[in-house]
Amino acid sequence: MKIGTIALPAGAGLAPMAGVTDAAMRLLCRESGAAWAVSEMLSAKGWVYSQGKNRNALELLTRLPGEGIAGLQLFGREPEYVARAAEELQDRGFAFIDLNFGCPAPKITGNLEGSAMMREP
Repeated sequence: MKIGTIALPAGAGLAPMAGVTDAAMRLLCRESGAAWAVSEMLSAKGWVYSQGKNRNALELLTRLPGEGIAGLQLFGREPEYVARAAEELQDRGFAFIDLNFGCPAPKITGNLEGSAMMREP
């Protein structure tokens, strides 16, 4: 599979899961055979508002040696925040940025983010 110019190796990938797919989990899954992984979701707006100083956000951005190919998942509703966060985070060691349009959690959909984005073209 290819995402832009990135060729992902064949095999199972670790999907993003809130509260689960931190750097340690991604490393363990890589060591167990995962071909690639995606981080927990990070709020684009939260990143922009915190000016990159939020400790929880910085923890989500941790990369460990040996993790292999990993993507960073962003969520948000306003294109200007998502674009700015993606630009600011592009050099954090992730191979690609994954935009969350699938999370069904009420905390996310209540803000019209995640899967609620599919309500409007």
